[in-house]
Amino acid sequence: MTMKFRGLLIAVVVLAALGGFLYWSQKHPDALQPKSAASPLMPTLVHATQNTMTAVTLQKRGAVPIVLASDPSGKWSITAPIAAPANHGSVTRLLGALSDLRADSIIEDHATDLTRYGLADPSVTVDVTAKGSQPQKLLVGDSTPTSNGVYAMVAGDAHVYTIPTFVNETFNEPVDKLRDSRLLPFNVGVVTGIELDRGGQAIVIDRQQGKWQIEKPSAYRASGSAVDSLLHDLVNAKFDSSATPEQAASGFAKAAPFETIRLTSGSGAALQTDTLEVRKSRTGGDFFGKASVFPGIWKLDPSIDAALTKGLDDLRNKQLFDFGYNEPLNIDYRANGTNLSLVRSNADWFENGKKMDSDSVESLVSALRNLAASKFVTSGFTKPDVEITVVSQNGKLTEKVQLQKTKDGANARREDGPTLYALDADTVNPLYAAATSVKPAPPPSSAKK
Repeated sequence: MTMKFRGLLIAVVVLAALGGFLYWSQKHPDALQPKSAASPLMPTLVHATQNTMTAVTLQKRGAVPIVLASDPSGKWSITAPIAAPANHGSVTRLLGALSDLRADSIIEDHATDLTRYGLADPSVTVDVTAKGSQPQKLLVGDSTPTSNGVYAMVAGDAHVYTIPTFVNETFNEPVDKLRDSRLLPFNVGVVTGIELDRGGQAIVIDRQQGKWQIEKPSAYRASGSAVDSLLHDLVNAKFDSSATPEQAASGFAKAAPFETIRLTSGSGAALQTDTLEVRKSRTGGDFFGKASVFPGIWKLDPSIDAALTKGLDDLRNKQLFDFGYNEPLNIDYRANGTNLSLVRSNADWFENGKKMDSDSVESLVSALRNLAASKFVTSGFTKPDVEITVVSQNGKLTEKVQLQKTKDGANARREDGPTLYALDADTVNPLYAAATSVKPAPPPSSAKK
C-alpha cells in the first residue's frame, strides 16, 4: 500500500510540474524561441548600411588585403592589391551581407580561449568604414561543428557569436571575382558612339535622337537591333582569367593587329572615350586585348568573338520600310496594271471613298513590312517598275521606295539615299500578289424580312 501511495504522490508532483511549466510557457512564449538573426535579442555586429559604407577591407589569413572603396557618386573600385573597377554584382552581395549584420547566436559572453573557435588567428578580418560611425572590425573564425554557421566576434568585444555561412562566403571571394572583368565597362544606355577600326577601314556609328546611324565609311541606315547586339557584346567582353598576365602579354606581343574598338559617352567636358586594342593569334583563334580603362594585357574571353566578326553589312539596315508595327495612314502603290491609293480611317481602309476589304489590305501591309534585302549591291538600278509611298506615325514619317524587277527578284532604293538593296524573289513576289489581291469590301448582307 505504501508503494502505491508513493507512486501516486510522484505522479501528482510530475503533473503539477508539467502544469506549472505549461502555465509559465504561456506567459513567457519568447523564452522558448531560439535566438535567431531576426530576433531583437541578437546583437548587431556591423552598424552600417549599404548606402553608408564607403570602404571595406578583406584580410584573409596569409593573403594580402583586398581594399574596396567608393567614390562620392557611389561607384566602387578595388584600390589594393590592384587598381581596377569593382564588379557591381559581387560588391552588392558583399555590402548586402555586411549591412546591419546580426549574429545568429551567442556562443560565449566572455571568451578566453579563442583558439577553439579559430578566432585567435581569424580566417578573415573585415574592416568597415561608414559615414557617421567609427571604423568597425569583424573577426571571422572556423565553421561550427554542424557547418550551419561560422564563429565571429567584434574587435574589442569578448563575446563569440555565429553568423550565417553564406555571409562568410562573400568575405572569401577572390580578387578576380570582386573586380569588374569587363574590358569596356560602359552602361549600354549611355554609349553615344562606336568606332571599329579593322584593317584600316573605320566604321563609325553615332546615336542620334535615340537612333543609330552609320557615319563612316559612308552615311548608311543602321540596324538598331544589330548595333544594340554588337554594343551588348562589347560592353560585356571579359578577360579570360585562365591566362596569367604574363602569358597574355606574351600572346599579345606575338599576335597580329586585328581591331581597335572605341566607345564614347557624353559630350563636351563630360566626354569619355575608352579604347580596346585587339590582336589575334597568328597560329590559333585566340584574341588578346589591351584596354585603356585599366593597365595590363589580357587574353579575351570567347564571348567577344561574335562582336569581332561583325562586318559593315551586318550592321546596316536591310529593311526597306521603317514604319515597323505602326499602322500606316496612307499607302500609294504604282505598278504596271496595279495602282492603289489607300487611306485608313480608324480600323477601316478606303480608296476614293469606297471601303476596301480589310484582310486584303492587311496582307499588303504585312508584305511591305517584310521587304528586306538579302544583300547590298552597287549597280543594277536604272528605271523603277514599282513605286510605293507609305505614310505613318500620324503623318510624321513618309517613306518612298522604288523597285526594279530582276531575274532573281528586284533591286530597290529609298528616296532618302543612294543605297541599293537586292531582294530575293521569295520576298518581293508576295508583295506583288498582295497588291493585285486588294479588293473592295463585300456589300453588307441584306436585312432579313
